[in-house]
Amino acid sequence: LALETGDGPVFRVTIDGMIDNALASYVDRALADAADAGASAVVFRIDTFGGLLDAADQIRKSILSSEVPTVAVIDRNAASAGALIAYANDRIVFVPGASMGAATAVNQTGEYAPEKIQSYTRGLMRATAEATGRDPQIAEAMVDERISLPGIVEEGTLLTVSSDEALELGIADAVLPSTDAVVDALGLSAREQTPHAATRAERVLLFLGSPV
Repeated sequence: LALETGDGPVFRVTIDGMIDNALASYVDRALADAADAGASAVVFRIDTFGGLLDAADQIRKSILSSEVPTVAVIDRNAASAGALIAYANDRIVFVPGASMGAATAVNQTGEYAPEKIQSYTRGLMRATAEATGRDPQIAEAMVDERISLPGIVEEGTLLTVSSDEALELGIADAVLPSTDAVVDALGLSAREQTPHAATRAERVLLFLGSPV
């Protein structure tokens, strides 16, 4: 799991639950704190079924422009907008049993968003995959069910991949049992580990944004 890193601490950041603007602001702050601390890497543990596209796009852009190397650990789901966020990272690692995909944009009732939004989402997925050196067509198949990739996905089905499939398709760089195992594989287990937490105000906003 080769990754060029600095000498600072490892920042561990959790992206879970609903992806909304409060979470996007928190991720921005976490990445800024990591840069200020000279972190060697930011390891995101991701477990989400998605959320707001504009918030996911903000997180995507923040990760792509991060001064600190980033690693996404899919534990256990990176569905919908979560897949877009995962693709923005320098490395993607799945835990066994994790899944990623089904990223078509929908409205609040679960119906497909208009084609204008779908086209924008396809472009985001494609551009993000290209920016991080992954197959853009596979990424786009998570958004557009009209795409057929022989041996991978048939037309009419959105692509969702398991951990083994992600590794085989080059989406995942490794399948490892835990975040600790990822840090060890990066050769960073001896570094200071910094679990980054939301502030009280951020926790309130994240709670209020939860559909539960």
